[in-house]
Amino acid sequence: MGWNIVYQFRKAQNEIDRYLKLVPLITLVDNARVRERLEVIEKDQHEYTLDEEDRRVQDVIMKPEPSRNDTIILKKTLSCSYPNMGFNEALKEENEKLRLELHRSQSNYDVKQCEVIQHLLDVTEVAATSITETTKGSKKVERNYSDAASEKDHSIDANSPKKSDSRTTSRNTSSVSSGHDLLSDRGSHRYEEWNADLLGCCSEPSLCIKTFFYPCGTFSKIATVATNRHMSSAEACNELMAYSLILSCCCYTCCVRRKLRKTLNIMGGFIDDFLSHLMCCCCALVQEWREVEMRGIYGPEKTKTSPPPSQFMES
Repeated sequence: MGWNIVYQFRKAQNEIDRYLKLVPLITLVDNARVRERLEVIEKDQHEYTLDEEDRRVQDVIMKPEPSRNDTIILKKTLSCSYPNMGFNEALKEENEKLRLELHRSQSNYDVKQCEVIQHLLDVTEVAATSITETTKGSKKVERNYSDAASEKDHSIDANSPKKSDSRTTSRNTSSVSSGHDLLSDRGSHRYEEWNADLLGCCSEPSLCIKTFFYPCGTFSKIATVATNRHMSSAEACNELMAYSLILSCCCYTCCVRRKLRKTLNIMGGFIDDFLSHLMCCCCALVQEWREVEMRGIYGPEKTKTSPPPSQFMES
């Protein structure tokens, strides 16, 4: 009986050793395959070119001064990317995405990427203004026909051409301004004031009470948006406790508020931030989080890691 147990134990141990020896072999095979693919890529001397349509789109986007005649090409590409949306809605969607990427690039101080994104925003704005001018132009032609008919019916005045010219010029300027407003209403928060009031924390009593008794939770969310890096409540609590030991907790929260202002492009100064947190830190935190919710800009989420799936080997 005893020798049978010893034999079974040795057999199981040999199986385990054999499986452990196979695992490094599998990794070696995978590494060899990756090296072979890299060698094939390096040996490839072919020249790859874009299709005719892709090349046209790239030429339109990379023009230093985009023109209104290129709107047709952009309209075709956007209609393929957004088949269930109109052209105006697709432009708004792309503009919102570009604005969000511009905020991230500005927070990371990436100048080259900011220039490229700003150029793409200019392209979308030119496309929007051209569309609004065409729609306004059709309405303007109909109105001109009606004005001409009314002028024939009524008495002819010498000052009537001047009035019509002033009307057409005002309509042209309004069409251009409406085209710019089409894309700049949402997503642009440059040099704005706080939408949330510092002393308006009582408008949301639940958030105010939660921040008063547990400020680390609210502060961690604000720091995540300000630094563009996920911060948990435990990390925020450790940071606040550490700075409280050297009596500089208010300075630390003030610096986070300053980063948040730069991220959201809000006017203000370092002294204003310091006095806000010195007067009532709870009110300042509530104001900052309400501002983030109003703007709809949230930081990155926590990265989730999952274990690899279980593998079975057939003997």
